[in-house]
Amino acid sequence: MRLLIVLFLLFSLSSCAGKSFKQCSNQYDKTYKGHIKIGAPYSIKNITYIPKIEQHYDEIGQASWYGDYFHCRKTANGELFNKEQFSAAHRTLPLPSVVKVTNLSNGKSIKVIVNDRGPFAKERIIDLSEKTAEALDMKRQGIATVRVQFLPKETNKLTSKIATSKKIFYSAKVKCKRKIVIARYKDQASALIAMRKIAKLGKVHLIANKNSYKVVLPIKKKENSTILLKKVKDMGYKNAKIHSC
Repeated sequence: MRLLIVLFLLFSLSSCAGKSFKQCSNQYDKTYKGHIKIGAPYSIKNITYIPKIEQHYDEIGQASWYGDYFHCRKTANGELFNKEQFSAAHRTLPLPSVVKVTNLSNGKSIKVIVNDRGPFAKERIIDLSEKTAEALDMKRQGIATVRVQFLPKETNKLTSKIATSKKIFYSAKVKCKRKIVIARYKDQASALIAMRKIAKLGKVHLIANKNSYKVVLPIKKKENSTILLKKVKDMGYKNAKIHSC
């Protein structure tokens, strides 16, 4: 009887491990099934949250963590949550995006992928995977004061690996190089539409400020800027202009 019980437990553990490995690994390549999204406004417990582009996002607040209950369940952008990967949930940042989380009590920091929505407790700003909580040495206490910073460069690198036409590339700082400023918008929805249309011509960047969104098309060294500008204007963006240093 004891032998049967031991064998049953070993079989159960091996099955769970296999399931976790197969169903909860999220590889950012052609087989990736998550979505690149900003998301529509949504309400939780009578509070409305508005997902938005915040390239200069830098906030200090409380972090919590989550694990077993959500393991292998779908996140807000279609990924499978894996408690053993470095990921996090945020109420409004774009999905997916990369942020740097620093535990202010011990100075430990780590870069994680935001791929879910939450947490919805008022005093908390981010919910971390179990592995992330362990890396920041906050798992035992459950909650910690952290600094969360959006990382445009790392997010762009992540986005470039995802097989989709709906890519979003962010520019935290305007680099001194030739570029075509397509247009400026007051709302991010219009800016995203323009980005995805112009994406046929190259890697379009979005520069977000507090009250506006600027869509920019960098000009490569070997490209003819005049011809490229004509193509942009032929697509309906008559006010597009070349900017150079």
